[in-house]
Amino acid sequence: LGQLDSQGRPRYSPRTLESYRRDIKRFRLFLGSRTLQQVTLETGQHFIQWLKAPPDELIDPLRRWPIDHPQWRPFYRGGLSPVAIKQQLASLKAFYRWLCDAGYAQRNPFALIKTSASSAQEQPKRHLYHEDLQAASGFLECEASLKDPRRARQRWLWFGYLLSGLRLSELVAHNTGHLYSEQSRGQKIWMIAVQGKGRAAPEPHPLPDRFMDELWRYRRSLSLEVWPQQSQPLLLSLTGRQALRCRSTAYKEFKHLILQVSDMQEREGCYDSAARLQGASTHWLRHSFVTTLLDLSTDIPSISALARHRDIRTTMEYDHSELPA
Repeated sequence: LGQLDSQGRPRYSPRTLESYRRDIKRFRLFLGSRTLQQVTLETGQHFIQWLKAPPDELIDPLRRWPIDHPQWRPFYRGGLSPVAIKQQLASLKAFYRWLCDAGYAQRNPFALIKTSASSAQEQPKRHLYHEDLQAASGFLECEASLKDPRRARQRWLWFGYLLSGLRLSELVAHNTGHLYSEQSRGQKIWMIAVQGKGRAAPEPHPLPDRFMDELWRYRRSLSLEVWPQQSQPLLLSLTGRQALRCRSTAYKEFKHLILQVSDMQEREGCYDSAARLQGASTHWLRHSFVTTLLDLSTDIPSISALARHRDIRTTMEYDHSELPA
């Protein structure tokens, strides 16, 4: 937990350190005399039930105390919510991955815990499923769509959101001058300096190559230079001559696209997908961006940094995978 980043700064914020320490201390209390090496998949399942319904003596009904306070209790007012349990499990997955790498453990029992539909109704779904994302991306793959300026802009809006995790306000506000590249281990990495929500100074945010490919494809559809000599907005009017700074217009473009894809899914008999698409907003793509990363990695601090969240608890609220029963 005391790791430093490449610039010699603490890798984790004080709040993240507190969260990790609390999660691991809570787990040690549950284990009692059992060792970390004795934990099995069954132990993990019992731990989940313990988190949902902890013993009364471990619950403080009045207030949360700091973890180092003598009156600290592992639980406040009762068992953990589904989001808090997800965070707890993610912390232990990362903890055991470190134990395995360091040679203290031979397996990661929490990596074996699979998801089920038991908690599907415990929290609202605010992300698009893989089949929804595939349907929309496939709908936009047609080369002929670039001949239609509106469709070309819709395509750029879609992939701009999906590939970066940027907020709508950020995509509308930024321009090509905010883009730059860095060399890392012999590879070029594209970055954008993001003036994020509630932040005083721009922060670097890495971008996949596909993001840049889609931006250049969009600019070519407007007969613009791929890399202009002077900064130009990332999102432009249909003629390509003016900036599109109106968030409501960009949002309406997204909704127009998403309803077209929903109609297509309904015609093909994919009614659940059609219903999700009808209710989707641009922010759902940010949820999908974070959920996909959480499915691929247990490195929550890095994912939280990519999402530009100040607190990993916010990141875990974006995790829409489901808890085991």
